[in-house]
Amino acid sequence: MEEAEARRNSLNEKIKTLRENARKALSTFEAKKYSAEDLDIHEAIEELNIYHIELEMQVEELRNQQFIVEENRRYLSRLFNYAPLGYVVLDTTGVIRDINRTAATYFKKNKTLLQGEKLQAYLPADQFIEYRRCLRALHSLRYPQRLEIQFRDAHHIKFWTRLDLSLLETTSEDEEELILCSLLDIGREKEYEQTLVDQRRQLERQTGELQKKNASLEQVRKELASQKQELELTSRYKTEFLANMTHELRTPLNSIIVLSQMMARNERGELNGTVVKRATVIHEAGQELLRLINDVLDISKIEAGKIKVEAAPFHSGDLKIELEEYFSPIARKQHISFRIQDEWNRSLTSDRNKVSQILRNLVANAIKFTRQGAVMIRFDDSGPPERPLRFIVTDTGIGIPEDRQQTIFEAFRQVDGSISREFGGTGLGLSIALKLAQLVEGEILLESQPARGSEFTLLLPPTIRAEEELSGAAQTDAPEGEEAGGDRTPLSGLEREDEPVIPQLRNRKVLIVDDDIRTIFALAAALEPHGVEILDAADGRQALAVLEETTVDIILLDMMMPVMDGYDFLREIRSERPAGPGRIPVVAVTARAGARDGDICLRAGADACIIKPIHYPDLLKTMARLLTPPV
Repeated sequence: MEEAEARRNSLNEKIKTLRENARKALSTFEAKKYSAEDLDIHEAIEELNIYHIELEMQVEELRNQQFIVEENRRYLSRLFNYAPLGYVVLDTTGVIRDINRTAATYFKKNKTLLQGEKLQAYLPADQFIEYRRCLRALHSLRYPQRLEIQFRDAHHIKFWTRLDLSLLETTSEDEEELILCSLLDIGREKEYEQTLVDQRRQLERQTGELQKKNASLEQVRKELASQKQELELTSRYKTEFLANMTHELRTPLNSIIVLSQMMARNERGELNGTVVKRATVIHEAGQELLRLINDVLDISKIEAGKIKVEAAPFHSGDLKIELEEYFSPIARKQHISFRIQDEWNRSLTSDRNKVSQILRNLVANAIKFTRQGAVMIRFDDSGPPERPLRFIVTDTGIGIPEDRQQTIFEAFRQVDGSISREFGGTGLGLSIALKLAQLVEGEILLESQPARGSEFTLLLPPTIRAEEELSGAAQTDAPEGEEAGGDRTPLSGLEREDEPVIPQLRNRKVLIVDDDIRTIFALAAALEPHGVEILDAADGRQALAVLEETTVDIILLDMMMPVMDGYDFLREIRSERPAGPGRIPVVAVTARAGARDGDICLRAGADACIIKPIHYPDLLKTMARLLTPPV
């Protein structure tokens, strides 16, 4: 373009010079004197020169335009060949008339070789129909068409393009109609689309699988929910069953223990030695049965998760006194030494009932397996920082082999069958002790050697969290059995001295309300030596009838009875005289005596609650307290 501009400037300079020369020649001609004939010839010559000059100018202009056109043609050719899009010019039969380099690279073939070939020759068979449909639409609609289509290059490798077709305008009817095709390589887009399609299909497949899994999980959830409901129902039935069995077992057991204890003591000397020994065997068997009932209830309550940890401060000295009173008579009977060494002698904050039950189980186990020697308990604070308090129970018993020291903490497990045959027991005591220790944030360690004895160590923190309720099975409204780790009837009452006559009971009328004649008989036998008059009733209605006919000083009331139970009876008499003079003290007597049951009895109107089997010294003290006028 710059060269054409330079030539144009040069031509303009030449024209300017010729015109200047022509003007000078004309001036010279006018200054001379010519004849008319000469003048006409010279004018003609001058005009011819001018025409010649103009003709040369036009020729030069045409050459200049031709140069510009050629430059433009070469420029447009470069644009066509090196455009980022591929361009192909076709005739109406689909023959390639022209093709740029970009399009030729798509087909991996020289552009010169491509010219004259039909474009459809590079179409796979499955793409030709779509290509032909697009050409027909182009000719019929005379409107540009677009499609995405696969071509096949010279090496028969397929590639995707976006093909735009449009008709080139013609300047005359005789001019051949051509088609301009633009090709854009969309291989990456197709790969991306295919990736998206594959991902979508994968997601759909995963979604389907997830839906199936969700449906399966939902089914499992429903089954688990159903099983949970069944387990909760079973747990409730189990709780109710255990509570009912507690009542049904302890009620006759109460009579057996009390009456056999009275016969074994033979206070009036009416029985011979053989009968006394038999009564002693009956009493000890009853106590053993009571221990078994308590152990089964304890393990059931623990496994059901219905145990509350109630932390409160208590002194180690009180625990020492309790254990000495509990085990000293048993140790004397087995002719072994028993002592407690309290090096701690301070207060700690924990659940006293649980700690006491753990130690009682450990000591009972030690005494049972010690034929001779000693059982000793030591309290100290030399444990690890997180559990510094140590309660060490040491015995000189049979010992435990190392390979059996873990299994003895499993429920119903003992070292071997011969142990059970020789020493008896169910194998629940240590399992209960371990589970209770875990509830009060402690642990139990064991060191033992066969034939040399064992050492059980209870490690406790000095303080545990108060009022911590352990999670477990769903709570129910059914009455619960006795709280694990709660108070226990002493193992034997035969070694105690005879209780003195309670003066507050002399000449008192006591109404015993119970549907079990055995309980009435046992209570009457225990109370009559203290000078009381016994009245009885089999249910709440009969008791109300007795109260209409006579006045009584105190009522011993069973809570589970037919017709009218103890709760309805209490509501009846407390509605008439809730307080003040004439209010009859009532001692609730029940075998279903967990922490909740005792509170329920007191809220119903009872003045005290006693658990079956009855610990008679406690019953006598309670009755004396209620019959003593306030100061």
